[in-house]
Parts: sequence; structure tokens; C-alpha cells
Amino acid sequence: MPPSFVSLEGPGFDHEHAHQLAVRLQLLPYETESEQRADELLDTFITKTIAATNAKDIDSIVQWGVEAMQEWSVLRRSMTRSKRAAIVKFFYQMTLVPGLKRKHMRSFVKCIRQVSFLEGDGRRLLDSHELTLDWRPLWNRIKGEIHSETTSTAQLIELAWTCKEYFPVQEIPNMLQEMIPLLNPETPSLVAAIFSSFLPTSQPRAFLPLFLQLAESFNSILMWMYLLEVIAESTERYMIFSKDKTEFKDVGIFTSSEWQLLVSKTLSELMPFDTVVRTDRQGSLLSKLRKPQYQPDAIAMLVIYSMSVDGPARSTPDPGAKEGTTKSGYLGGSKALDSLATFMMSKEILFHPSQSSSVTRSLTAMTEAFARRFIYRWTEEASNSCTTPQERRLTKEMKKAFTELLCTPILMAIFSKDGDTASRARSTLRSLAYLEPDVIMPQFLERAYNGLEAINETHRTTAVLHAMAEVALPLVSEKIWFGGQKHVMPLLELCLPGIDLNDPAKTVATASFVSNVLMTVPVMSLVGKADSGDVPMSPLLDTMGEMVVGPSEDREAERTLVVESTANFEDWVQAFMDRCISLYETLPEEGGRSKRTGGKQEEAMLSSLREATDIICTQLSDDIFDALLGRIYDFASTNTKLNSMKAFCQLLRRMARTQPKKTLDKFVPLCVRQIRTELEHGAASIPTTTTLDIVHSDTALLWSLSLLQASLAESGTALLHHKETLLDLVKLLVDKVKSERAYSLTGSIIKTMFYALTAVYPSNRKAFNAEEWARAANDRNSHRHWGKFYEGHEVKVQWHVPTEVEVAFALQMLQEITIPAMLIVERLIDVPASERDKIWRNDFVSNPSYLHLNAVTSSWRGLDTLISLNGGDSLSEAVRKEYDVPELQQHPFLPLASLCLTDPKDSRYQTVIRYREQLGKVLHSAAVSLRAEKTEDHTDAFLALITAIDTYLFHHGIKDDTARRKRSLFDTGRRNWVFCRRQYDMPRNYWTKFAECDHNYRLQHLARCRPYTDIDKALVLEVLELCRSPYVKVRKTAQNLAQAIAGVSDSHSEYVVTRMIDFLRSDSRIDRADKALDFSDRIKGDLHTIRSGTLPSLAVNNPILCKQFFISLLDLQYHDKNSIQNLMSTVFDLGIHALRQEAPIILPDDTGVVQAIKDLAGVFPTRDRNLEKLAQDKLSIRFFQLNGAIQSSFLEILDIAQSPTTHWKYAQMALNALTHMRSREIIPPAAYVRYLTNCTVHTHPTIRSGGRNGLDMVFYHVQIRTYCNSPQALWTSDGHCNLHRKVRPVNTNDFVERANREVTTTNGELYFDGTHTYCYGWVLWGDVYGHLPHTSESMWDWDSASQPMLNEVREVLQSEGYFTKLVKYYAEEPNVDPASLDTRDDCVRWIHRICEMYGSEFFEAICEAVEPLWTDENRFKQRACLEIVSGVISGSKHWGPEATEALWKWFMARWPAIYQNIKPDTLFWESIISWCFTGRDPRRSQPMIDWLFALDWDLANDSAFTLRKQLRFMANFYHAVAPRYYLPQAERMLNIMFQNMQTPFEVVVATCVLSILTDLAQWRPCYRNINELMQACIKLDDPFETRKATFALQFETAAKDMAKWRKERLAPPHALQSDFDRAAATVMQMMMGGISISSAYIFMPYLDILLPELIGIAEITDNPMLNALSTGLTRMVLSISLPTLYIRPLFRSLVVMFQTSPSWRVRQRASSMIPAIFLRYLERWSDADDVPQMLEVMLKSLEDANVEVRQTASVNLALVIRSSTLQLQVLTLKKRFIKQTRKIPLPTRSAGTYEDALRRRHGAVLGLIALARSYPFTVPEWMPALVETLAKYATEPMPVGNSVRAFGQEFQQNHQDNWHADAKLFNEDQTLALSTIVSGTSYCESLNFENNREKDFLIYFRISDA
Repeated sequence: MPPSFVSLEGPGFDHEHAHQLAVRLQLLPYETESEQRADELLDTFITKTIAATNAKDIDSIVQWGVEAMQEWSVLRRSMTRSKRAAIVKFFYQMTLVPGLKRKHMRSFVKCIRQVSFLEGDGRRLLDSHELTLDWRPLWNRIKGEIHSETTSTAQLIELAWTCKEYFPVQEIPNMLQEMIPLLNPETPSLVAAIFSSFLPTSQPRAFLPLFLQLAESFNSILMWMYLLEVIAESTERYMIFSKDKTEFKDVGIFTSSEWQLLVSKTLSELMPFDTVVRTDRQGSLLSKLRKPQYQPDAIAMLVIYSMSVDGPARSTPDPGAKEGTTKSGYLGGSKALDSLATFMMSKEILFHPSQSSSVTRSLTAMTEAFARRFIYRWTEEASNSCTTPQERRLTKEMKKAFTELLCTPILMAIFSKDGDTASRARSTLRSLAYLEPDVIMPQFLERAYNGLEAINETHRTTAVLHAMAEVALPLVSEKIWFGGQKHVMPLLELCLPGIDLNDPAKTVATASFVSNVLMTVPVMSLVGKADSGDVPMSPLLDTMGEMVVGPSEDREAERTLVVESTANFEDWVQAFMDRCISLYETLPEEGGRSKRTGGKQEEAMLSSLREATDIICTQLSDDIFDALLGRIYDFASTNTKLNSMKAFCQLLRRMARTQPKKTLDKFVPLCVRQIRTELEHGAASIPTTTTLDIVHSDTALLWSLSLLQASLAESGTALLHHKETLLDLVKLLVDKVKSERAYSLTGSIIKTMFYALTAVYPSNRKAFNAEEWARAANDRNSHRHWGKFYEGHEVKVQWHVPTEVEVAFALQMLQEITIPAMLIVERLIDVPASERDKIWRNDFVSNPSYLHLNAVTSSWRGLDTLISLNGGDSLSEAVRKEYDVPELQQHPFLPLASLCLTDPKDSRYQTVIRYREQLGKVLHSAAVSLRAEKTEDHTDAFLALITAIDTYLFHHGIKDDTARRKRSLFDTGRRNWVFCRRQYDMPRNYWTKFAECDHNYRLQHLARCRPYTDIDKALVLEVLELCRSPYVKVRKTAQNLAQAIAGVSDSHSEYVVTRMIDFLRSDSRIDRADKALDFSDRIKGDLHTIRSGTLPSLAVNNPILCKQFFISLLDLQYHDKNSIQNLMSTVFDLGIHALRQEAPIILPDDTGVVQAIKDLAGVFPTRDRNLEKLAQDKLSIRFFQLNGAIQSSFLEILDIAQSPTTHWKYAQMALNALTHMRSREIIPPAAYVRYLTNCTVHTHPTIRSGGRNGLDMVFYHVQIRTYCNSPQALWTSDGHCNLHRKVRPVNTNDFVERANREVTTTNGELYFDGTHTYCYGWVLWGDVYGHLPHTSESMWDWDSASQPMLNEVREVLQSEGYFTKLVKYYAEEPNVDPASLDTRDDCVRWIHRICEMYGSEFFEAICEAVEPLWTDENRFKQRACLEIVSGVISGSKHWGPEATEALWKWFMARWPAIYQNIKPDTLFWESIISWCFTGRDPRRSQPMIDWLFALDWDLANDSAFTLRKQLRFMANFYHAVAPRYYLPQAERMLNIMFQNMQTPFEVVVATCVLSILTDLAQWRPCYRNINELMQACIKLDDPFETRKATFALQFETAAKDMAKWRKERLAPPHALQSDFDRAAATVMQMMMGGISISSAYIFMPYLDILLPELIGIAEITDNPMLNALSTGLTRMVLSISLPTLYIRPLFRSLVVMFQTSPSWRVRQRASSMIPAIFLRYLERWSDADDVPQMLEVMLKSLEDANVEVRQTASVNLALVIRSSTLQLQVLTLKKRFIKQTRKIPLPTRSAGTYEDALRRRHGAVLGLIALARSYPFTVPEWMPALVETLAKYATEPMPVGNSVRAFGQEFQQNHQDNWHADAKLFNEDQTLALSTIVSGTSYCESLNFENNREKDFLIYFRISDA
């Protein structure tokens, strides 16, 4: 037995995991919660979760079980495995509780993943032996829902995939036994998706044979994706953890034949990945399932984890090797690696930029995944904790061979102009450079220098810069690649021109490269640190003037070169900053409301430059920093430019964060002096409240304010040296400035100062720890530490933690700046209303109130972490209900986060709290005052007030969006430094940002958990009041804040929506009562607020709020404004959409949950019994209150719907609301049902439709209440009527025999209805559900509690004229889309429900009403007749025998006349076949079958419509009954179709033949059990019997007939009427349709029979349709994945066709298909005899008389040589072609042998060209001589000369990148010959460049006329 699945390294990993969590805590500068405290909190959460579960309070379960667990993760503490297992099991069982809402299911699954998976890794933290879950309850739920209309299947499938490794591996056979019965030719993808979600991967042999046979039996890419995912995961698990050597075969865990199939289907046949053709009919079902894993990842996992030393090794193929020198064996000694090499060689040409396509995108995605997975495995096996046996590990030889294999393709693909392709290629390059820098880096740097020096190829420059950013680490780290550091400085200098405003993309690439290179490199000069010694500097150029990119053998010389290059750092920094500043100066002027400098490209460019300058400033040595600071100071002191102000100040901010003291000492005096000067001269003295207009005289002041704000950033204690100066300046600014831009900057200065003093933030972001940095400044050899990575415990993060002095100064600022400003605002507010004149109003709504309020707001925005907020409660207290348990409504806990003042007894704390409360009161008073003012000029004051309230409510800790933004930036930057899983060493800057994100994470939860005092709640209420402001800008801003408040938690959302619904009802009532008042704006504000976020969903899913929600909207019918009506409709639709899923009022009992609680209590023994009892006591209160709310909702909304004053639109909306407020556990009032029934004959069509749909759901609920005998069954719909029986057929013959027996009321035989009985029996039979015939003429008793409701419906139906009116409305011509004649399902369903619920009681009334419609030719009346009859037939399933007989007698008496009168516009009658047979046993409709097969099948009928009508009826019949295995007379019909293939109606005949053929193939294989099936999969070639040529005789006859008809084919223009053309079109359309379905392989035997005739169509040129069909069929044959059995016969058939066909078109098509098939199935090509045969075909093609055949053969020959053993015969072929060219002299044109000689010479030259093309990017040693030979024929007549010159252009293009190396293989004569090929025979001159660093391929020619 294989080992149980091991998650990581077992208990040993627990210690490692706990250690890493502890390291993360150690990075923080303050004490965090202890282990004991964390355990106590966890116990508390679980205790309350158990109590909430016993109370069945789902919201509290989510709060304490999911949200609290997420917040507990903030503590970064480990959890024991037993606790993890118990928690996972509990939430697994909770997710399976019937009736659970999808959002709650998603929350539980998310919690399972959080507890059981390693964060950011995807691997599991629990072993399979530590947790065992029962898969059967989950499968029963999925099996019951997968075909239903419920949409929780996706969540259940996700749960299965998450937990599948915890299902017992011994249960795999039982799983397959349960799931395989779902399989039939239409459902392979569905079954594969279920397999991938359920099957544990630790025992692949239990399912691998089945999977491989499925792959060979079904043409479904999607199916293979799912199966591949499971196989790949199993491969990884076994390679890492299995200790059993017997489990390993020829290639990993696979045999050779299995591996060939896997690699063939995986590599060659899944291209491209972004084109997925779903060939199943189960498309709607697949939409419910999760998508398969990203395919390149699965492929990479399969191949990489199958690599091991499993054969003799050979070296990497050397294109320069002589024939016969290639060693036998496998690349790197690995068969899997060798398979990958074969694939890559066949696809290498597609990586060239000129060949870029969707296939290239897929190929680079694959290479990216291969490289990533290889690194994962390599690094894991290099660790001490690796469990992979030594003999199965990767070797250095394999690593090098793997890198060399991908090197050339990737170095080409990085220059692709397709963004996705280039990005993936760069990612691959990054991984390869990390694996084998000695292989990658020299070749890359050659291209990099070329790209950076090129002046006419800007794309290549940008591509190189992007690529250099990816390989920054090997470039700077001596440990990774010795030899890269000497290139750092030259490359940095070459990239300087990349800073270009006119090319933002290149600037971004340059900034990215600079950032990545200098992230781990101190920018300091090492020259002069110590004696440089006597070692001479090694130049970058050798004696020949060529670049030395690789490392020198003299390591000390290399290091000396690096040291001396650092002397240029200072000049480079100055040059880089000068370019940045110049770019800033040329930025466009600020524009728009956001004051952006340019568009998105410019913003991205500035963002990347900010990142680059941040890195540079951080890494500067003191001397370079001082020089740069001086340069920046000089620019700042001599310039004042608004367009560059923002960008330049960002640069200054980076300088200030690095060394704040130096920066402040430099800039504070300058800024203070300049600001005071400007203020003295009246700057910013004009009051404004908008940024749209800037006074140019304020420019100097704004410049200085911005400089000061930037220089204060994160200055910490350095700020204290200037505190008096700054304090005085800020006071002056608050008092003097009046323009909006100036006082906004003043506010920013205040905020920055407060933040710098009171916040916790890193103060040192350098590459090294402080002591190491100090040593590096004096150590000449410190460059050896470039690129240094730290483990977490090695990092010493330096933090700024507020000191007592800083806190004291912050309090001083608060008292001297903030409080006076607040008092000014307060004084204005306190002015009595009687004294508020125009002067007061001007002061209040503009200045000084506005700017002082800005100062106050800015102060508190910088004091996020000054104090902890204690006291108060949650907003949930305001919406608490009687049935809520207070202890379960509290918020979990507040994490420790190093706030400055936390002791409530501290006088400073009390002072700040008092100031804060005072601010809250001032803001509340201001809001009240402003709302009381009726003037229109105070919107700016409102906006300032809302901003202030936002600050007051949310600026505690950190705002969610700020934390998320910082985390997003961190995650984006992290990708550059993560190479493998569980990588614990990272750059120091990474750890610093990581710790900062962890700190922000705590602050984020601190902010989310903050309590709310009374003043806080009052302010929230004021915000909601402002959401209804008459001013659009004000209410939009307030609505954004209200949405932020609601987004904190569900309780906040409930508070907001409750208040807004109350406001809406109040506003509409007042607005309706008093016409003098116009509350339209208020109502709009209410509606806009209610519709935001999840508020509609929360409202309608709360039964108490639901009624208020809908009634408040329906009350708006009086309003005549379109804007309000449209908005109301939108909100209403959102509410209806949120009601789509039913949910129980109280969760039903579940035994699995009860057991899970016991297990949970076993590891968390602390339980609060009192709390549990209190929660259970509230249970009954909750049920009665919520049930009462639902009943009252029905009645009140029903009153609105029935009111005569209600507009029809609102009546329709009320009806819609009532329909969606249904619940299967609640019986609606009888009045409601009576109203619905009356609606079915309403005059308005939409109300009629609503009534029908509502009753459909009512009757459905009656049925399940009748059938289901438990609450669990009620919510899973697991109930059956008393006629229901379950049987399990022994085999298919047994079922067919049962299905053909006559059913009577006495013989006990069953009807087999339904298409989703969970068993199709195509392969394996499970339980099949049938029904006994109903013996009584009356229906059975429905649910007794529902009888009053059913009687109400009966009374309406019995009313006089009901069915007459119903038929009349059915027959009406619709107002919307009158041309549509589709059958209306809701109309059919209503008649169906009547007949189903009341039996034949109303049959006579229906017959009487529908009788006039039979003979009426009106198409709408005919459709009504069809709908009514279809409803009666489908609803009569359980009628008594007499009623059933009467029905069919009545219908069949009329049906022949109806059928005879069907016209093209009434062909919709064909759907009656579907209603009669889909989901119904065909025996129930036996009269219709008898009629159908009694039709006269004359396919020679002249009437196209008559034939079409018959065929469509027949095709619909077979399609409907095929899943039930009932195919009467199918073979007879098939023979009729084959005998009439030449009918002019080929499309119809082909469709019918296809339908019958595919249906006939559906009940072939059948096995008794899963063991028998598995044995068949192991022993048989075709266990699913998809390849039996059952109808070979019919196809052979068709082929003979077509051959005969071809000879009799008419001449143009009558050729299209020939029997051959018609028959060929029929056959090809039938074959194309068959090949495109999942069961395509049943057609492959017939394709071989028809192939000669179908390919022969290529020579028919006078029928474009036939040619198009033939070409399309050919492409489809080449595109599908053929079973191994068909590959070689198809190949040999094509060879025979090529050898025997006289038509050159046929020969060309055959010769093209032969190599295409060879290359597609390369891995499955083991027969050595076929390769010589293919070579013979191509050699003969080179001598073909047609030039197109010869050219095609040349291209194909190159591809085949490249990918096969023909590489060994290259020199032999070369000799053959050269000999042939020499042996064939070219006579004069007048000679009779000229054409033949030219043809043969052209073939030989094309053969030589094919040899050269077979190595497109390398130059074997025989290549130069071959090129020289080809040059002799460059001037020969067409087509010889043209082919040679075309090859020359192609050669130039392919070898351009590597010509610096390839040119050395050509001597002077050969180079001249190559020039001749490229340019012709004219005079030429090769130019030598002064900088002879390398030989350039570009040879310049001068063309002379002489």
C-alpha cells in the first residue's frame, strides 16, 4: 500500500512553521499577545461558535467561527494539529447543512482553507491520517443538486476539492462505483470534473488505468484537463513522499506506454491552452463546477515530477556534431526530460518574434511553468528536510540540460511584441538565470548590450530593460553568478537614456531595472577603502576588442574590476537624478479635478520613477547622499514649477525618509524663510474653497509648502530639533493662508508632523543591517555581499517608536494648533439662530471656519495611533432584536499594536479623549447647523464636514483601503525575489516591508473592531442624513462614507440599511401628503444609499427588513419623476436578485454537525453551558418572530398588489416580490394563492407570466412538502412519491428488457422517467429510479396543510370561462418581438401543473377551450394549441389508465391533420416530440411512436420542406429518447438515410444520420462493477467500445457509391447537381459534426474508409463548397487527439494516397498531412519503419512536377528532421542533394529537357534549404559550407534563385540575435557567399565598426549599376 498523504514534513514541520510565525512577531518593535493569550482567545472563539451552533444562529457562527478565526490569524500563533483537524471537520459538516446560503458556504470553505492550508503556499497543514472526512454526505448532496436548478453545487464542489485529501484512500473504488454511472458519451467532462474534486491523489494506481482509457475514448479537451490535474498532483505526491520502489515504473510512476500517451496528449495536443472546446451537451452543468487548474502548471507538475535518473545519459544535442557522434541515451539520463527536449525542438521555431501567435503565448506559458516547477523541486530537494529518496532526485546534469534546452527559445521570446508572450518569457528567463546563470547570463548579456546600444530598434531596448530587471539578482550576487557584478555599472550607465518622457514604457522598464539591481546593492564607492593591491584591472574588452561577458579565471581581477567600477556610482547617481528632474520639468501642466500630470501612462511612469528613486536614496552612502542632497537643494532653491512640484517633492520625500536630520537641517530654514516672505507679500490671501483656479502669485508659496511637507516625512526625532520654528510657522499658516491649495498643504504639513511623531514605522530600509552597513562603508570587499538575502531571524528592523518627548510635542501641537482652531469653529456654531446674519454665514460656510476645520481634520488624520479607544459598543447594539444573544453580538478582540496612550488613567490619555469627544460634539453641532441653513452656497463646507466626520470615524489604526494598497504594492514587489516555496531568505528591504504590513494588519483589525460611543452613533446618523442632501455633490460624498461605514461588518450594514429604509418611508409619506414640499432629492439619496454594496441583499434576506424594504419601494408609485422610477426599479431588481436562493428560518438538525461539535469539544474542553442554554432559549423566539414577519409580509404586499389604485407596473413588482419571498417550509396564505391564480388570466401579459411562475413554485413546494418526511429532506428535495421504486439493473440487456416490457397496473413493471436519475448505465449501472403506473383515476392526497390553498386554486379554475380566457390570452399576438414563435415554457408549465396537481379533473374543460384552435391557421393560435397540448401530455404522467387512454385518443384523432398542415412558420410543432419524450419513458407516448414510424419515408420527395419536417421530427425523437436507451427501428432509419445520401437536402440528412449514429453508440459497454471495469481498462485496448466499426458495411457501400458517382459526375455548370457532389457534402457534414463531439472516436473507423474519396475532393475545383468542407474536415482530423490505434493506419493510408494519386493537389494535401500527423503524435511514434517511409514521401515530393508540392515538402522535411532521428542522416542527405545538383546541368531554355532539369535542380536546392532550416537558430559545422553551395544557385532562374534568396532573408532574421557567435564559424568566402544570398550579385562591401566589440550580422551593401 502506498503511504498516506503527507502534507509537508509531518510534526517536524510544525516546529518550523511555529518558528516562522515567531520570527514574524519578532520583527515588530512591541510586545504582542502571548501564546497563552492566543490560546485563550481561540478557546473563547470556539466556545461561542459552539453556542451559536446550538442556537442555530448562522450569523453568529460566521462571526465567531469564520471572522474571528481570520482575526486570530493576526496574532501569528501556531495551532496544534488536533485542533486544526477538529475545526476543519466542524466547518466541513457545517457546509453540508441543508438550506445554507451560498455566502455562508463560501465563508466556511474559506475558513477550512485558512486552517488547513499554508498561507501563500497552497500546501496542506494536516496529514491524511490526522483527519478523515466522510465523502458520502457530500456526494449525496452534489448528486442530488447537480441536475437541479439550485446553484450551491459550485460551493459543494469547492468543498470537495478543498477536502479531498482527507477522504479515505481505501474509498476510491467506492467513489468510482458511485460516480462512473454518471458517465455517458455526453458527460465525460462532467464526470472528470467530479473525479478531480473527490479523488485523493495518494493512490494513483487506483484510477490511472481508467483515466488513460477515458483519454483514449473521448474527444474532450476539458475532460483531459480535469484528469490531468489529478494525475499531475499524484505524480508530485508520489515523487516526494513514496518510499515504495515497486510503485515506480519506467518513467516515474508510469510505464513507457502510459508515459508516451500522457506526454503526447499533454504537450502536443493541448495547444493552445486558451482555446477550450466543450464538446459535451452538459454545458449548463459544467458552469456549476470549478474550472480546471491552470493547464501549464499541471503539465509542468507532471513532467518535472516525473524526472529522475531512469536511463543512460547523453549530452545536449550538438548541432555541430558530425554524423554518428551523437550518443545514445536520454538527455540528462531522464526519459521525462528527453521527452520535453523532443517537444521543445519541434516547437523552437515558434518562439521567434516573427512567429508570434496564440500558440507562442501558450508555449511561453508552459516554459514559465516548467521553470517555476523545476526550481520548486530543485530547492526542496536541496533542503535538509527533503523526504524524496536520493535516487529519485534531480541531478546537476539534468539541471544544466534543462536550462540549455530552454535557453535559446526564451532568449528569442523576450523580444516578442506580444505583451503576454514577452512577460512569460521574461519570467522563465528569471528562473533559468537563477538555476544556471553560467549558461544563461553570458548569452543574455550579449543581447542586452546589443539592445541597449541599438539606436534604431527601440522595441529591443525596452525588451532588454524589462528582461534585465528580471535577472537582477544573478547580476549582482557573487554567490549566484560570479562574473555579473562587473556589468552592473556599465549596464546602469547604458540605461540612462531610457529615462525619456516621450517613451513612458521604456522609462518604466528602466526604473524597474534600476530598482531591482540596487535593491540589494549599497550605492557607495569602494575605491580608496583599502589598498587596491597590485592586481591589474581586467578590462571588459579582450585583445580582439570583443566583450568579455563571462567571468574571468582570475577571480581577484574580477573583484578588482567590480571595486573600481563603484567609483562611478556618484556620477551615475547625479546623472540619473538629473534626468529624472529634467523629466519632471517637462511634465504637462496639472489638469482635472485630481490635478494629475498627464494620463495613465505618465502616472505609471512617475510611479515607477518614485520606486526607483526611493531605492536609490535608501542605498546611498553618506558622501553620495550629501552630494545629491546638495544638488536637490540647489534645484529647489532656484525653481518654482507647479508642473513638477508633486513629482519633485516625492523625490525629496525619499531623501527625507533616508536621512531626516540632514534633510531637515537643509530645507527647514529655506522653506520657513521663503514661506514667511511670501506671506508678508500677500500670498494665499484670497479666500477660495476650490483647487480649480490657482493664483499664479501663490506659486512660490505652494512650492515651499510642498518642499516643507516632503522634508518632514517620517522625520521622527529629527523633527524635534526644529519644533519651535515649525510650531510658530504652522500657527502662522493656519492664521494667514486662505486659498484652498495653500491651506490644504498646511493641513498636509500638520498631518505629516503628527504622523512623524506618533506613528510606528521603519526608519531604516537599507540593504544591510545597520552594523553591516557601517562595516561595508569601510570594507573594500563588501561587494561580495551584494545581493545578500536574510532569513527573518537575521534581520534587525529599525523602527521609529514614539518617545515620551515626541508624544509631549504632539500633545503640545494638539493644544496650541488643533484645539484653538476647533474653538473657532465651535464659536461660530454656538451663535444663536437669531444672530446669524450674512457675515456669520460667510464665515461659517467659507473662511475662517472652512480652513480651521481643515486644520482640525488634518491633525486627527495624523493621530491614527495616538490613543486606544475604549468604552462604547458596536453599532449592532442599535439594531439588536429580542431574539439576539448579547454575548454573541460582541466583537471578538482588539489586537496589540503599540499605540502611544492606552492607559485610561493617564492624564494625557484623558486629555486626548476629552479633546476627541469635544471634536465629535463640534462636528455633530456643525452638521445640524449646516442642515438647518437653507442657502445654496455652503456645499464646500458640507464636503469639509463630511471629510472631518470620515476622519473622526475611520482614522483610528489604519484605513482598510490604505492597508490594502500597501499590501498590494508589497505583494507586487515580492514576486521579484521569490523563487521557490517556503523560501525563508529574502532581501532585507522585503522583511522590512513585510513587518510593516504585519503591523498595518494589526492596525487594520484594530480599526475594524473599534467601539462606538453615543457621539459616534450620532455622527453616523448625521452622515446618513447628509446622504439625502438636496445637493448632488454633498450626498454623493456622504453616500461614499455611508458605504464605508456599512462595509465594516454586517451589523454596520444592517444599521445603515435600517435607517435608510426608515428615511425612505418617511420622506415618501411626507412628499405624498404635502404637495408643496418636494422631497425628490431626498428620495433619490435614500435610494442611492440603499442600493450601494450589499445593502439590498442584507435587507431582503432579513425577514423583518424584507417587508419594510419592498413596501417602502412600492410606496413610491405616486411619484411621477422618471429618474426616481428608474432608480427605484434598479433597487427593486437588486433585492429580487438577492432573493433567488431559499433558506430556512432555522437551520435543520444535522447529526454530522452534532458529532463534529462533540469532536470539537474534545480538543476545546472549555464550554460555556449557560451561554449555550441562553442561546437555545432564544431559538423559539427567533422562529416565531421571523415566521410572523414572513406571513405579515405576504399579507401587506398582497394588499398593495390587489389594491385597485395600484398601477399595473407596481402590481407586477409586488407580484414579483411575493413570488421570490417563497419558502418551502412556510405555507403561503390562501388569499395569496387565489390572487396568483387570478393573475394567470390578467389582461396584462407580464402579470400573467408572473402568476404562472408564482404558482409553479407554489405547486413545487406542495409536492416536496408531500414527498419529504424530514426537515433535511425538505431542503435537499430528497423525497419521492408513493409510486417511486428503485432498482439496480444487472447489465444493459437487463435494463433494455425491462424498458421494453409492457407496463400495466397489475404486472408490477416500471416506467423509467427522467434524464437525471444519477445513473446513465452506459459503463456501469447504479440505482435506477422508476415509477409504477397510477391505478386510481384521482390524484393522491397532497400535503394536508396545503389543501385550503389548493382548494382556492380549484375554485378559480372551476369558475366559468376560465380556460376560455386562458386560451384566448395564450393565442394573443405578443407586443414584444411579435416575430418570435418560440414555445413559452411557462405557458406549458402552467397547464402541466394543473394536470399534475388535479389529474384529469379539468381535462374536458381544456379540450373544449382548445378545440377551436386546431384548424385555425393563425400561427399564434397554433402555438397556443401546441403549448396547451404539450402541457396536458407532460402533466398526465400519473393519470389513471382510463384518463390516459382518453387523452391519447383525443389527441391522435387530431394529430395527423395538424401534422399535414404544418408550414414553415408553424414548424415549432416539432417541439411536441421533446415534450412527449424528454424526461419521460417512451412507452407513455406509444401512440406517437407508432405514428412516427408509420410515416412514408420517401427521401426522393420533391418537397424540401416535407423531407425536412420528417427528418427533424425523427432527429428530435432520437435525441430525446437516446439517454433512456430506447431506440426502436434505429438501424432501419439509418439504412434509409445511407441509401439516400445523394438527396439534394444533404444538410438535413447529415444531421439525422449523425444523430442516429451517435445515439446508437450510447449503450455499448457495460460492466457489473468497478473492479470489472478497472480490469478491462488494464487488459483491453478499447474497454469503452468506442472504436467498433459497427456500421462499416454502410460506409463501405457509401464509399463505393461515391467512387461510382465521381466517374458519372456532370460537367460544369451542372456539376453541383451531381450525385457525387450531394453525397460528398452529406458525408463530410456528417463526419465534421461527428468529429466535433465528445464521442468522436466512433466515427474514426469510417473516416479511414471514406478518406480516399474525401481527400480526393481536393482536385475538384468547380465546387467551392466541397473544397471548403474538405479543407475543414482535414483540419479537424489533424486537430483532434486520435487514439493510438488510429494513428498509424491513418498515416499509411495517406502514404498510399500520395504514392498512387495522379492529382498534384491530392499529393500536396497528403504530403502535408503526413508530417503534421507525425509531429502531432511525436511521442507515440515508435515504429522505426514509418520514418523512412515518410522520408521517402518527402523526397519524392521534392521531385514533384508542381512547384507548390516541392515547396511544401521542403518546409515539412525541415520540421521532421528537427524532431526525429533523421538528424543522424543530415550529412547523408546533404551529400545526396549536392550530388543531385551537380549531376543535373541546366540546359538552355530552348532545350526540351530544360523544364525537367529545372524541376529536379529546384528539388535538390529545396532539399539543401530544408537541411539548413532544420537548425533555424544554430550553426552546425557543416552549415557554412552548405550556405556557400547554395550561393551558387542564387542567380539561377525562377524558382531556384527565388527560393535561395528567400532562404537568405530567413537566415538573416533567425540568426540576428546570436550572430556575434555564429559569425565566427564562417570564413571570408563563406561570409561573402552569405552576402550574395541575402543581397544578390551586386558589388558589396562589408563595413567594419570602430567599436569592434562584436561582429554584427548586419552587412551593409552598396548596390552599383555598373
